[in-house]
Amino acid sequence: MKKIYSFDIFDTLLTRCYSKPVDLFHSVAQELNSKNIITMPPEKWIQLRISAESEARTATTTEEISLSDIYRLICRRLRISEDFREQMEQIEIKWELSSLKSIKPHVNKLKSLRKDGHKVIFISDMYLPSTVIKKALIANDIECHEDELFVSSDYGETKYTGKLFLRVLKHFGIYPAELCHTGDNIISDYRTPKSLGVNAVHYSHFEAVGRDQLINCSEDLPPGFRSQLASVIRLSRLNSTHKDQRAAHIHHISSTVIAPILFGFTLWTLLEAKKKGLKTLHFISRDGQILKQIADRINTTLQLQIECKYFYGSRQAFHLPAATKDNWDHLDWLYDDTSFFSVKLIFNRVGLKPDQIKQYLLENGFEPSAWNNNLNADERVKLRHILHNSPEFQTLVLERAAVARQTLVSYLNQEGIHAEARIAFVDIGWNGRLQRSLSQVMDIAGIKPLGGLMGFYFGLRQRLKASEEDKLFAWYYDEENDLKRFNNVVILEKFVEATHGSVIGYKKESDRIDPVFKEEKNREALDWGLEVQQASILEFTDLLCSSMPHLDKQELINPDNWTTITEILLTDFCSKPSPLDARIFGSVSISEDQNHARSYPLAKPLTFKNCISLLMRKKPNVYNDLWIHGSLHLTRGGRLVSSCLQIQSTVISYIKSRLSA
Repeated sequence: MKKIYSFDIFDTLLTRCYSKPVDLFHSVAQELNSKNIITMPPEKWIQLRISAESEARTATTTEEISLSDIYRLICRRLRISEDFREQMEQIEIKWELSSLKSIKPHVNKLKSLRKDGHKVIFISDMYLPSTVIKKALIANDIECHEDELFVSSDYGETKYTGKLFLRVLKHFGIYPAELCHTGDNIISDYRTPKSLGVNAVHYSHFEAVGRDQLINCSEDLPPGFRSQLASVIRLSRLNSTHKDQRAAHIHHISSTVIAPILFGFTLWTLLEAKKKGLKTLHFISRDGQILKQIADRINTTLQLQIECKYFYGSRQAFHLPAATKDNWDHLDWLYDDTSFFSVKLIFNRVGLKPDQIKQYLLENGFEPSAWNNNLNADERVKLRHILHNSPEFQTLVLERAAVARQTLVSYLNQEGIHAEARIAFVDIGWNGRLQRSLSQVMDIAGIKPLGGLMGFYFGLRQRLKASEEDKLFAWYYDEENDLKRFNNVVILEKFVEATHGSVIGYKKESDRIDPVFKEEKNREALDWGLEVQQASILEFTDLLCSSMPHLDKQELINPDNWTTITEILLTDFCSKPSPLDARIFGSVSISEDQNHARSYPLAKPLTFKNCISLLMRKKPNVYNDLWIHGSLHLTRGGRLVSSCLQIQSTVISYIKSRLSA
């Protein structure tokens, strides 16, 4: 005979959208109060519900109780008619059924076993009746037949004592070794069946760990909200079906860190747009690709009726068209001081080649053989000066700008942007330059929205505006308004990586204006695992959207809750990465320049000299935006350096607190 495979149900195949099962009682209490069945705070009801279950277990003569046993005691304690008992039970059952979500890997394993012809059954220690549990399984696409479900409340016997396992063995006429059981409880699902000779597998991944535990333990978040969010993070983490370590860990980071952060920002953006009466949001590429997909899901769930569009653009595509003779003195983007800064790089930013003013460059000491060299500080100042004061260079740039502006304006018209439009743009941050350039182009073309151009940003260091009426709104941090939180710009930009290449301009194709990409696909990011990252983010979003009926609406839309979550997760990931975080996420490529001329790994092993600089509290001689905490994990002796830095910070904080006391 083939082996029979049994599965525990709760927290093995199905899990509630609450961090702890008792948190569901809060939702039950709210509905009972709304129907005037009880009149008590949810916290008091939770205590009553827990104590009634405990008393029922003490009073029973069998190994298990039923939901009816619990509610009989509650009715007696509250001195309310038994007529309300069934109604109260049905309310709890309704919340149980609506809160349950499937854990994909085990459901997939179950279906695979059945496909291979194996008998699969379910064994659960639970006070709910088997009819309800069967309904829950079927609702989550898990087929369940009459002779496959064994629930302790039906028999008065439990897995914990082993009697329910013995009943199963007798029912099917099999030996213990012919039963293979999987479950999350170390005693009921592992030690007890193991002692009977049953092949038992302990499912040890369910408990809250790491970052979902950080959320669940935060005293800065409302208890119900943090419980439900932590459960969604946990389920999203558990739903990984990846066998490859890299893909599995990308899924883990995306579920536990990236997705909650991006969800909070996108939710805030949509709600603010709704408050301001906006009809359309344009999510600028490439940051906007994943944000727009998150927005579509939230928009549908909350029925906000805001049109979300993906707008192809970039620094390279926006800045040049905005250049005019009038703003020639303010082209700060052209001379942006990146780690690598060469003659060719500057010309690339405006789509020109140094050969076009070769003689002028030679006269000023810039030989062709050195055009691709990284310039030192003095050479950079000199290059900026001679280019800024060259009429020939200015003419070439402005000619290119006029052509680029014409196609950008055509693209703006195509996307429905005009003076009467109620729109805003969405981007990750950080200075407002993209919006400033767009605003300048719209102004020249006469299509700038009345009242100025609006933009929503994850964070802003400063607000660079084309005009005073333009508005830039920041969510997580806003340095101009003294709203400062832990931040890591380059890591956040990796969270919103897109699958397509960078946009370098626009072209007319028959009757359309299409973006021109530097490369069609973002091959480097795709090879790293970007598709896994995006799919995991959207899986979390879908789970959270489906759990929204269980969330308190005011707690859900409160931006302070989401910025608190973001700071907790971002600080932990950036400052306290695991070795696996550092190795896998640190391998992504970063590029400072707008045309992505040079790229570097986010983290790399540090030299001895770099480590000494860190210990002396100096900036190590490495490229900008290197992830130091991630790099220390890749460095020999880096753990010791990291510990020393932590001690330094603690001592300095203590001294500062004493001095200010």
